[in-house]
Amino acid sequence: MATVEELAAQIAVLREQIPTLEDLLFSVGIQTWDGGPSVAEGTRFTLMAAPFPLRVLSVAVSFEYFSLAASDTVYWKGVLEKGTGPEGFPDIAARTTRPTGADANGPITARVPWTWDAAAWSDADLAKGQLLTVNWTPVGRPAALRLPALYTVRYRPL
Repeated sequence: MATVEELAAQIAVLREQIPTLEDLLFSVGIQTWDGGPSVAEGTRFTLMAAPFPLRVLSVAVSFEYFSLAASDTVYWKGVLEKGTGPEGFPDIAARTTRPTGADANGPITARVPWTWDAAAWSDADLAKGQLLTVNWTPVGRPAALRLPALYTVRYRPL
């Protein structure tokens, strides 16, 4: 039978190895892009470089000052991707600011989380060193995305 000291030492080791809630959730702010406060053309933002193999569980974005009404003809499409420059960036999940359709997520409202949680996700596992990105593409001529924006990512180690 283990002594109290041995058990305490084992617990200390486990505490160092088991991630806490704070380790499995992070936020990253995109303050400006290419020297400006807005994005009018397709743009890919890197949200993280995976420090170890992990699975992305959810992503939300909140724009500080930007709002955009939903439209089926003039909208933004945000695609979560993974990969690296040389390997390419396969899609994980896609949402649009359309009010209808398979990828519809509706309007963006300033300071209200806009998520990919209800999207059809495909292989959200990242290998160590792979990037998690979001690629925004305008359809039609929607208003430019106005920064800053805060992305919150929840994940778990594999």
